[in-house]
Amino acid sequence: MVKSEKRKRLISLCLGILSLMLGVPPYLICVLHWELLFPEYDNFLVLFWFAAIATGLLATKTARAVKFKPGIILGRIGFGISTFLFLLMLLLFAETISDGRMTCSREMQDLSSVTQQYSEHNEGTLPDADTWCDQLLESAGDLEIFERFEAWISSSDSNVSYSHEIITRYAININLDSYRLADIDRQTVLMFETDIGWNQNGTSDILVPEGHPGFWPFFEGGYHFIFVGPDSTFTVKFIKNSELDSLNWMPAE
Repeated sequence: MVKSEKRKRLISLCLGILSLMLGVPPYLICVLHWELLFPEYDNFLVLFWFAAIATGLLATKTARAVKFKPGIILGRIGFGISTFLFLLMLLLFAETISDGRMTCSREMQDLSSVTQQYSEHNEGTLPDADTWCDQLLESAGDLEIFERFEAWISSSDSNVSYSHEIITRYAININLDSYRLADIDRQTVLMFETDIGWNQNGTSDILVPEGHPGFWPFFEGGYHFIFVGPDSTFTVKFIKNSELDSLNWMPAE
């Protein structure tokens, strides 16, 4: 056996082992610490799996060149396991962020309905920015939409009623403070996701720092918004991070 052939056999074994080392640990880390998969670490972990898959293919190719069966088997194992784990975590992550988006969308739909009800009962005006949470809760009356959601924060963090946590994670656009719907001549942001608090108001500067995560390179992250338009209708939309600069925060030109 020539020296170059021995070298290729050794390289194929090392590449196969490296493929397993690159592919399996990220999976174990995500199982033990699921929060590491999103939102700020997902791209980094995806690169590990891509490297593991590529290394497994290279190990197989190198072993085939010298007809080294152990290297071929190890390379295929590394490639197969890395590919399977990558697809599995991709599926689980997609399901997780999908559930998160659906929950937020459902909450904002309910919040939109109560805001619309408030407006109908108050001559077409929106609530005051400084007291909008209190006003909407009073307007909701016996409705149970604020009662259906799990508490997100402990009672020691605030003095608000913890049967109404849903609205503590959102803010109202300060530019629509007590605004009349009839005076809005273009689609404008009404409410948006922000940090936990009570009667929060502002504009894009208080958007929650991390919105709903995307999963590079497959889909982009973003935020949910409630919009109010010139026809006095309320709509909930998911806006991608790349589209945030195009939003209208002023109700009129």
